[in-house]
Amino acid sequence: MNLTQIEYVFAVAEHLNFTAASKSLHISQPALSMQIKQLEEELGVELFNRDTRFVSLTPAGSLFLSEFHTLLGDIEVSLDKIRQLGEKRTDTLNIGFPEGIHYFSFLPPILKMFSKQYPDTTVKLTRHTISELEKKLRNGDLDIIFTFSFDKVIVQEMQFIRIEKRRPYVIVSKSSHLAEKDSIDARDLRNETFITINPDFLPGSDVRNSETWDSLGVLPVETIYADNNENMISLVELNEGVTFMDRSVCLDHHLKCFDVIGQEFSYFLICAWHRSNTRDPRIAFSEAIERYSRNCEGEEVN
Repeated sequence: MNLTQIEYVFAVAEHLNFTAASKSLHISQPALSMQIKQLEEELGVELFNRDTRFVSLTPAGSLFLSEFHTLLGDIEVSLDKIRQLGEKRTDTLNIGFPEGIHYFSFLPPILKMFSKQYPDTTVKLTRHTISELEKKLRNGDLDIIFTFSFDKVIVQEMQFIRIEKRRPYVIVSKSSHLAEKDSIDARDLRNETFITINPDFLPGSDVRNSETWDSLGVLPVETIYADNNENMISLVELNEGVTFMDRSVCLDHHLKCFDVIGQEFSYFLICAWHRSNTRDPRIAFSEAIERYSRNCEGEEVN
């Protein structure tokens, strides 16, 4: 087993589709399948259930993600410390991500392109709430942020690049009666309690939720508001209701996600920075993102 195979497992788990995962990793689908198969043979267990229509995690696959998620982060931190001992790092690029999403599918190829041009620049990755990301970008604590198009406040001094087209999934507790289903449609949500972020903490979330429910043609019977993503996820795990979120949140929690039949609402993962920020590393990073986004243009992340 090697780190590349672990990265491949996370990519397939995020997309639940070998073709989409291989595109995000910029390798062929047969090569990806072969690497996953070799890892499964080495471990003596199957990590994914496969059929002609769906890919899903086995219990062993869920345990694999849970065990290796923290390890991967620790390895990256350790490697960066080692690199800094042998290299003269002259600059740091501070990049912020929203809570609750994984960046394994899109960040590695971007970092690879960037590091070729700026090998002496340290990239520091941190997670924040959406509102914290915007504040830290404005006050200069972050050079670049990744966020969602429905959360952004459009101001003249900001510049944006679309990274990937996504759509919200219905996230439910594995102890929910909905988790027993193979698929759900809008009718299954008519009697559900909806859990979401308080619009006071996340401006624009009420508009996003309204557009999603409108696309489904139903309304929740009750709405519970949380003040951040972690509290919202915890309430869903406790089976207090359902929510709409990026599917990658299910990788680390006792949750199940559904692509609701008939839902048409979608959004973009975007990258944002101040137009006035003219630091060379920031420019190079944005150029790497533009190249990556052109490669993914028109593709929807499922």
